[in-house]
Amino acid sequence: MAEFPIVFTVRYGSDDDHDKKLRIPDGFKNVLEDGFLNIELFVCDGHGSWLVTLVHEECGTDWGIYLDAGWSDFVGDNGLDVGDVLLFTYLGDSSFSVRIQTDREAKKIEKRHDDTSRSSHKKRGRKPAIEGLSSKMIKTNACLTQLAAACQEEYFLFSFSAAHIQQGVINVPLDFARLHFKDFLDTTDVILQNGNTKFSAQLKVTKIGNIISTCSIKNGVNKFIDYFSVQVEEGALIKLRKGNIIIFDVNLVLV
Repeated sequence: MAEFPIVFTVRYGSDDDHDKKLRIPDGFKNVLEDGFLNIELFVCDGHGSWLVTLVHEECGTDWGIYLDAGWSDFVGDNGLDVGDVLLFTYLGDSSFSVRIQTDREAKKIEKRHDDTSRSSHKKRGRKPAIEGLSSKMIKTNACLTQLAAACQEEYFLFSFSAAHIQQGVINVPLDFARLHFKDFLDTTDVILQNGNTKFSAQLKVTKIGNIISTCSIKNGVNKFIDYFSVQVEEGALIKLRKGNIIIFDVNLVLV
């Protein structure tokens, strides 16, 4: 179980039969050698545990990974509603903790975010950033906003486009880069991490004078993307951990 994608987020109700089964990231394909696995779910700040079967199942022209038998019991016992956000964290020994953020809590966070956005100064004629986004991207952004509200570490948010996946690159926001990497060399070896799965990569910094003009993570991102089957419009909350080597801890968001 050591190679599981250790942390992932799902918005409950994304599928029509959400009360019977739940699709999770495709990275789980690598560990289901016999087609199913019994796992145990624990609710954060709650009591009790639930045995749920993790299975391969055909999905269109491909195969998906689902929480199946036992999932409906977990849903009913915890009173899940459409729109609730579930943060899964692997604990070892075929067990996960699940943090449940209700739709009402999620909407409160989104409202605070919207109020802040409306009160900020905008250039005349500039369209809101959310205009033109797909419904999937809007849901992804909502999940990222909720995760960010609970994050206690330095982080930035990122969404994978087709170009990012094709080029194997993660762009670091300039304000974040200028705050944390202003004294860095042009190239720095770093680690991309999800749980205990790690990939070597490089942080690339370009400066005009002493001011960072571009910053990105490259040369290793493609391996991370392939391993976790990252999809177009999949989101990520990326936490920065400084030490002898810089670590970017990536929490992928699936909607």
